[in-house]
Amino acid sequence: MPQHCDRCRREAPTQDSTAFLDWEAIGDGSDVRCPDCVTGAEQQAVDDDMMDLQQAADDAEFRRITGHGGALG
Repeated sequence: MPQHCDRCRREAPTQDSTAFLDWEAIGDGSDVRCPDCVTGAEQQAVDDDMMDLQQAADDAEFRRITGHGGALG
C-alpha cells in the first residue's frame, strides 16, 4: 500500500527509491512528509515567532493603556 504525505496527501515514492530519501519519516516511520511541506521544526519556529509578535503587541497595548513607558517584567 503506497504511503502519502501526512500533510498534502501527495503519494510518496517507493521506499527503495532514491527520491524517498528526501521525505521525512514521522513518528515510528509509518507516516511520512514530503519535501514540499513544512517540517515540524520549521512550523515550531513560525509558531515561536507568532508568539513573540503577540507578546510584543500585548506589551505595547499594556503600555498604551497604563501610560507605562518602561519595559515590563
